[in-house]
Amino acid sequence: MKQRAPKVKKIKVNKRAESKIKKVLEKIEEKRRYCRALADTYISLQKLRVASGNRIIAMTQQMDEIEDIRESVLNRIVIELKRMENEIGKEAEDILKDIPVYTEFLSKIKGLGPILSLKLLSINWDLTKNLSSWNAYCGLVPHVYKCQCEEGHKILLPYDPNDPKNLKDVKCHYVVDREKDKTTKQIKLIRCGASIVKAEMAPCRKYKGYAFFWNPKARTIMWLIGTSFAKTGGFYKEIYKKWKQIYVETKGLKAGHAIEAAKRKAKKLFLAHFYQAYHEIEGLPWRIPYQFEYLQHEDFIPWTEVVKIDEGE
Repeated sequence: MKQRAPKVKKIKVNKRAESKIKKVLEKIEEKRRYCRALADTYISLQKLRVASGNRIIAMTQQMDEIEDIRESVLNRIVIELKRMENEIGKEAEDILKDIPVYTEFLSKIKGLGPILSLKLLSINWDLTKNLSSWNAYCGLVPHVYKCQCEEGHKILLPYDPNDPKNLKDVKCHYVVDREKDKTTKQIKLIRCGASIVKAEMAPCRKYKGYAFFWNPKARTIMWLIGTSFAKTGGFYKEIYKKWKQIYVETKGLKAGHAIEAAKRKAKKLFLAHFYQAYHEIEGLPWRIPYQFEYLQHEDFIPWTEVVKIDEGE
């Protein structure tokens, strides 16, 4: 059921609230690191298993040298890798049970299994930023700006650096050096910081010679989620089907373009619900999407309604 967008109020955070938020973020970060360790290991094992399986297929199709010993070794390796993947899957289910946003939201969404949820929660989501920043982090923006700074560095930005609506002067974020912090032992990125002198709007994709702003891992995971929704999703599959039909019949897009555009709609809506659910469940302040806050759209669908739909209520 759709509901009217809630009225937006300015969020005031006092020192006690700041301390509470800091503790929540530290607790989330600890669990995220565990999820990342499991997810990275799972992905590495999966890549090796697929490569070994492809080698066996090539041998059976006589596209590679056929040796009985070699094939036997590869078969044993594939079986062992699959066993290790299953072990990580079981461990993932155990740790996910202790993560509220999984038990209350992700686990109830059709098309999202434990492994996809594990990969999603392994991403370093900045819970202090707004939804627009999350969209940019995943590369889910309609277009980018190809920019060049005074020093000649080329970067991509998700917004126009010359737009007067920007609250601060936009500087070049090109990484020119790295240094190790002696206290925390972490690598600190040293960025250019020069002024932007040129900006040109272009479609959202990589460009040769330009440093991009999104996280490749987050973008890949969102692509996997969008593909899963198109095949086995519940609420989000219906969103995908609806927009695919609109793009084909109304806007005249070709089938391939319509499919990817419809997936993008489903992914952005899911990310908005994930953003809302994550903040609400952890008790953190959040903002509704731009179109509901400023453009006064009235068809706001909260994540709780999506859970009810996918559970068949």
